[in-house]
This record gives sequence, structure tokens and C-alpha cells, in this order.
Amino acid sequence: ETTEYGTDYSVASLSDAGAGNLYDETVYALVGTSPCLAVRTFIHSTNLANYDPGTITAFDEGALTAQFDAIRKTLIVGQ
Repeated sequence: ETTEYGTDYSVASLSDAGAGNLYDETVYALVGTSPCLAVRTFIHSTNLANYDPGTITAFDEGALTAQFDAIRKTLIVGQ
């Protein structure tokens, strides 16, 4: 669990791969909500090792995750 800006979340994440694809998913479920409210991020990318060197460029995962975090922090749940 984590608390951000006064909001309590139960957090789970997983990573998987298959056929040259990479999958990263994180779910932030708001503690105590019924029905359950959650923010899910999902990144589907490709394995760079499957390409000739220099033919593609890796994306900036840190920047993408920072954008997802910024979006999640705008969530307002009514009282």
C-alpha cells in the first residue's frame, strides 16, 4: 500500500513477455472504495533485442511513468 496526497492505494504490478512483446501493468486501487475504484496503467512495448542495432530507439519509460503518475494524481473522489 502507499499514500499519495492523502489518498490511500493498494498497489499491484506485473510484467510479462511473449513473442517479442513486453507488457508492464500497474494497478492503483483506492482503499475502502465500493465498488472498487482503481487507476490502471498498461505499457505494451517490444523487445529491442529483436531488431538490428540502431534501427529503432527505446522509449523513455521513466518519462512515460511520470506522465501516468501525474495523471493519477489528478484523480478526485467525491465524498
